[in-house]
Amino acid sequence: MMVHRMKAGSPGRQHGAVAVEFAFVFPILLGLAYSVIVYSMVYVFQQAINFAAQQGAEAAVAVIPGVGDRNTAATTAVNNSLTWLSGAGIKPTVSFTGCSAPAGAYVVRVSLTQAQLNSFLPPIANLPLLGTFPPLPPNGLAACAVAVS
Repeated sequence: MMVHRMKAGSPGRQHGAVAVEFAFVFPILLGLAYSVIVYSMVYVFQQAINFAAQQGAEAAVAVIPGVGDRNTAATTAVNNSLTWLSGAGIKPTVSFTGCSAPAGAYVVRVSLTQAQLNSFLPPIANLPLLGTFPPLPPNGLAACAVAVS
């Protein structure tokens, strides 16, 4: 009886198996890496609009009544805080209602729609059971800031 032994260090017939395993694992790793990047950017966007809403509310309260327009001051402060987003073609929506606040408080709401997020962070796949991948917040992002003068 003759036993055929492979030489040490020679993988033999394993070349094809490695390629098949790589073909199965690579899309999963790519999706995972892209998801980490996308969700990190969503977090950065959320923190940026939180900061911009806060700056807008503070700028509005700093305006002397009868001398300046609070809405204009708040909008200018928000836009100045988010100049890096406007460079990417994303224009946030600034409104002054839509948040619960005590009487006499000034409210600034900054929001980004899902379409704006998709333009900056496009999904890489539309999967049959999962939908778009990676999924972004369906209603976009919003932040509210309340200031009392």
